[in-house]
Amino acid sequence: MTRLKRIESNLLNAQRSTGPKTHKGKAIASMNAEKHGILSKETLISGETFHDLNEFADAIRLNLTPEGEFEALLVDRIISSAWRLRRIIRVEAQILDEKPEYDFDNSKILADSFKNEDGNRLSILARYETTLEKFLYRALHELQRLQAQRHGQPVMPPMMLDVNISEDNGFVSQKND
Repeated sequence: MTRLKRIESNLLNAQRSTGPKTHKGKAIASMNAEKHGILSKETLISGETFHDLNEFADAIRLNLTPEGEFEALLVDRIISSAWRLRRIIRVEAQILDEKPEYDFDNSKILADSFKNEDGNRLSILARYETTLEKFLYRALHELQRLQAQRHGQPVMPPMMLDVNISEDNGFVSQKND
């Protein structure tokens, strides 16, 4: 199909597909992106309680003792990432054991949302876990850097490394500039 025909076809299709009209339909459609909730905008999903999240957050805040808005923002990021990592552990347990021993109502639904054509749900889950760990450790390291600086300790600026992986042999080499 030529580019012009494709554009015309897309315009016609867009006129026919206008989305939900009712409030109920719009509410349902707004949840389309929430299949497993690992990276959802909302921290809590079905089956989790505000009380449990608050206890978890209070314990982390007590441990990390943030001062000022920026440190508090980093601690909130750490809490959010750690809470989602705990969710991944529960989902992983459900994938590996069809009879979980923990109390998490929607764990089966969450585990089923990771199905793909190959049936390899754990590899998909591992990708989310890696992403969340990066979020968590990046925020934690920045918080530690700021707190050390606040206490008068010398702080190195964040470093960036360029890493190249050779397609020939798979070895990693560091690019020095």
